[in-house]
Amino acid sequence: MKQNKPDYSLEQIASVLRYVFRNKIGLEFHGTYVSGTIAAKPQNGEGLVGVAPNAQILPVRVFGLNGSILTSAYIEAIGYAASRGADIINLSLGASLPSEGEEEAIADVLKAHPKLVIVAAAGNENLNKVSFPAAYAGVVAVGATNIDGNRAPYSNYGKGLDIVAPGGDLNAPGLLGGIPATGGTWLNAFWQGIPNPESRWSSVVDLKGKYWWVQGTSFSSPAVAGVVALMKGENTELSRNRLVSILKSTASYEGLSMSEEDTKLYGSLPSKSAVSSSVKGQQYFFGKGLVNADAAVEAVKKGR
Repeated sequence: MKQNKPDYSLEQIASVLRYVFRNKIGLEFHGTYVSGTIAAKPQNGEGLVGVAPNAQILPVRVFGLNGSILTSAYIEAIGYAASRGADIINLSLGASLPSEGEEEAIADVLKAHPKLVIVAAAGNENLNKVSFPAAYAGVVAVGATNIDGNRAPYSNYGKGLDIVAPGGDLNAPGLLGGIPATGGTWLNAFWQGIPNPESRWSSVVDLKGKYWWVQGTSFSSPAVAGVVALMKGENTELSRNRLVSILKSTASYEGLSMSEEDTKLYGSLPSKSAVSSSVKGQQYFFGKGLVNADAAVEAVKKGR
């Protein structure tokens, strides 16, 4: 750094390194954040608890360095996971446009595995349609809410949205609006040859990043996947259609509210626009509502 930027002060060098750690290295552990949302389990009485801490995770990496991804790789990963017996697949990824062969491949996997549930992030573009693959038939599209019960300002909404779950909002005071997640930079081997951080270098809970504050539909999606895991824990024989039906019917708008901005946005929609005039504003921004783990699990128990 001193060779490339000889005029930089130590403070400026530290700032650059924090940026690199946060945006180039830290984000390589996106899958660790996601899997922790589902199945984190405390050790020695300390640590985070995921939505379904007893769920078994089959990690399948599809992203390369710097977030690079091939559609063929992730399609292959879905088929691989299904063939290995995964009964829930979470896809915290997406794109605004569909990819060639994507819809057919997902439809084939769902047809071959009628009990398999695929849950996907609705997207973080603040658009009135969900991303792909969340938009495909048979996939549960999950939007994000914030700590106030509003739609998270980045979350996609509108056509194709099925349900919402907490996704965090780092703009809340003190980062308390974020979702706490398991990090991947806390191991001593990661810091070998690098001085221990003397102050927080990113939005992490601890100095080395064992836990992070995060936001995105990438984290509301695994929250819903975790709820499906809890439901399957009560009855492994339920079909995908039945599980999704229970998931939606037990969701509600309790605790949710449309922000002033969304209220104005909905009021400005033409009567015959992308949303039918018969669709309420809550449905437009929240789908069937906020996922309710207790109610969903109880419904499965009663149905046994």
